[in-house]
Amino acid sequence: MTPAQLQELLFKNIPICSKLGIEIKSVTMTDILIQVTLEPNLNHKGTAFGGSQYAIATAACYGLFLHVLQLNGEKTQDLVIAEGAMKYKKPISSDFIVASHWSLESQDLFFKTLTRKQRAKVKLEARLEFLSNLGSSYEGYFIASNKISN
Repeated sequence: MTPAQLQELLFKNIPICSKLGIEIKSVTMTDILIQVTLEPNLNHKGTAFGGSQYAIATAACYGLFLHVLQLNGEKTQDLVIAEGAMKYKKPISSDFIVASHWSLESQDLFFKTLTRKQRAKVKLEARLEFLSNLGSSYEGYFIASNKISN
């Protein structure tokens, strides 16, 4: 899946993403990089609204999660976030980037667990950076399930 295809999928399936000024610059087997325009995310202080930061970080990790699952031939559509948390380090006062990484070792464990238990969870993290500064950091737990539910 190309960055443009993944972005289109996120915009379609998570409509808020289309309003947040995001552009997926790259996505690989282990990493995603998103460029974000500050203007649609401004708060009353002229910096990035915390809720926007959370939504964008969640979307970045979810996008990487979805991309890796598809690259591995996983067909499940039962993908959810179980928990997420932000740490706001410094007010983001300009356009910014969001980067997330999922190591191959962690992916291997995740897919072995998914095969064995039909359900697996992974912790993914994202960094929101601007002007060579860390603005905030995010961590979320994402779950995929192949279990048939009634």
